[in-house]
Amino acid sequence: MNKIVSKTELLADFDRLVAEAAANGDVLTVKDGEAEIATIEPSAGTKQSSEPRKSLFGSMKGTAVILGDIVSPIEDAGWELLPD
Repeated sequence: MNKIVSKTELLADFDRLVAEAAANGDVLTVKDGEAEIATIEPSAGTKQSSEPRKSLFGSMKGTAVILGDIVSPIEDAGWELLPD
C-alpha cells in the first residue's frame, strides 16, 4: 500500500510513520506541495514472513561431489625442505 504524506507531517511524526510503514510493508511517498520529493520503502527483511526461516546448517547438503579416492594418502609430491 502506498501512503502519501506531506513533508511537514513527516517531520512531525517521522518515528511513528516509519514504524507503521515497516510493520505494514507500506511505501511512504513524501510530497512538498504537489511535487513528490521522496519515497521511503521498507527493506526486504522487515516484514515478518509466515514461513519459518531455513537453517543455514545443512543448506549445502548434496552439492559436493567426490572426484577420487579421499582415504588413501597422496603420492609423494617431491617436497623438499628449504635450506636455512
